Amino acid sequence: MNQPTSPQILEHYDSICPLISEDLRWFLVYETLVMAKEAFQMQDDDKQVPESKKELYHIGLRLYLARLIRAHILMGQNIEVSENFLLEALNYGQTYTPQHPIYELGCYLDYLETWSDNHQDWTKESPQAFDHLDIVVMPETL
Repeated sequence: MNQPTSPQILEHYDSICPLISEDLRWFLVYETLVMAKEAFQMQDDDKQVPESKKELYHIGLRLYLARLIRAHILMGQNIEVSENFLLEALNYGQTYTPQHPIYELGCYLDYLETWSDNHQDWTKESPQAFDHLDIVVMPETL
């Protein structure tokens, strides 16, 4: 009977950064946050969240980040992310997410979500970069 192998522990976020495009680096963090917030029903303004729920949310962040990396970057490899890896990833996302008007960033996030649904392996292809994308917002018609 084969023994399951121990997972590789990823220690530093910059270890996976060269494998994917710049926009996918912060999008990975964004998707992790969205998935964990939905799963744990967290809101940005939850000030009175019990400590136990905060701890579970934090564990969930690590699990969802590892799941996305396995699915889109390291293609099924048995990995886990360390606490340090998660903190570096969150810092990367906060630092490098484009600071543009919400409607422009929202349009790009919609594009990235559609792109990621259609491209399993993020190391082989890259979406069009945000800085090279013309986003046109059309006024709503009545």
